[in-house]
Amino acid sequence: MPLVDFFDRTYTSIKNRNALLSKLRFYSALRFVVRTTANVILPVYFRFTRRNPAYALLPTDKMEERIIVSLTSFPARIGRVWLVVETLLRQTKKPDMIILWLSKEQFPTKEVLPRKLLDLQERGLRIELRDGDLRSHKKYYYALAEYPDDVLVTVDDDILYKSAMLESLVREAKKQSDCVIANYVHGMTWKTGQLCPYNDWMPTVGYGYNEDNLFFGSGGGTLFPARILPQAVLYEDVFMSICRSADDVWLNAMVRLNGKKVVKSSYVSSLLPVHNKHNKTLSSNNLSSGNDVQIAAVRKYCVKHFGKDPFACRGE
Repeated sequence: MPLVDFFDRTYTSIKNRNALLSKLRFYSALRFVVRTTANVILPVYFRFTRRNPAYALLPTDKMEERIIVSLTSFPARIGRVWLVVETLLRQTKKPDMIILWLSKEQFPTKEVLPRKLLDLQERGLRIELRDGDLRSHKKYYYALAEYPDDVLVTVDDDILYKSAMLESLVREAKKQSDCVIANYVHGMTWKTGQLCPYNDWMPTVGYGYNEDNLFFGSGGGTLFPARILPQAVLYEDVFMSICRSADDVWLNAMVRLNGKKVVKSSYVSSLLPVHNKHNKTLSSNNLSSGNDVQIAAVRKYCVKHFGKDPFACRGE
């Protein structure tokens, strides 16, 4: 078993099984020990094994239907994002490309990037600098705009992905055509036809759950078949105005606006995190009222311009 998989399986297996131990924060302490140990050992392991030819991407002659893994980052995370890319290079199912999209406002040239990250270009990583700063939307925007005939897989810059992450998405995509396949989902809930607040939605649901109320998180590993999203997904002025810090909200709205379904893959993981000294995010307010405000704004925009509420309860 690859070392990342060992740590991920251990981390995921820690459940709050006893109320008293939970109250004493025993399980929280266990999770802290596992993720801290992983963040100490894995960088050393990656450096010692980086020359293994199995941990690199081979050039491809394919011109469409390529699998492109796409992510973005920012200054507070850039020093550790090489760890994430290492896990992507070590997948059991190899992508055709791994692209890291960065803003020139934050990184004017590649020369300012960490050497450990730049070295990964020799093993298949592509680093693309773009004008402006679309924040977390960079994760998908440029890949969709520049590679519309390819399969897009979005990931985050602070998760250590176990080796079957991509394989689980691709396997499910072969069984569920014309659907978005996600490793991490929530279940949206409605009461008397009204969408409940984000924090009241159902927790992560299990494999095979593909009803019409799934809301995917784009960072846990999400596969978008070619051209499954409407052209409106690239309306930069709109999403930066009404949904600036919630790419998940915008992407889910576009999927639902296009009448497509979301399917949960068989992948099981508690998403082992990368430790960063400054634990900042591109969407730090989204787990509270921030998501609800942006969901409301997206609903209003879609009703006005497309005559359809993407977050209406389907079947009504």
